[in-house]
This record gives sequence, C-alpha cells and structure tokens, in this order.
Amino acid sequence: MKGEAFSCKPLPRKERKFYFIDPFIYEAFSDWVMIRKLDENKITEAVIVSHLSRIFLYST
Repeated sequence: MKGEAFSCKPLPRKERKFYFIDPFIYEAFSDWVMIRKLDENKITEAVIVSHLSRIFLYST
C-alpha cells in the first residue's frame, strides 16, 4: 500500500491542443510538420473570432 503512491509509472496526460491565431504561423507550421491544411473558411473564422475576443476582452 505504501509503494503505490510513488510508483515509477508515468502519469498519462491529455494531449494539448494548439490553436494558431495568425494565418502565417499556421501555414508555416503546417508546412513544417507536413500536415493537411485547413480550408480558407476555417482560417478566416479563427481570425474573426480572435479579433472579436480581443475587442471584447480589452474593451472592459
């Protein structure tokens, strides 16, 4: 019972999600890791949401 608290097994963690706000950084990163790029509509939506959240956060 005492040894269970200090076992040598690694603790599983959730994978972290990264959301790139800047379209240039997203394009550069997707080229670097060779993943499929999102369509332009989703990137535009992310930029608009980011812009509106900045307006809302810094206006108060």
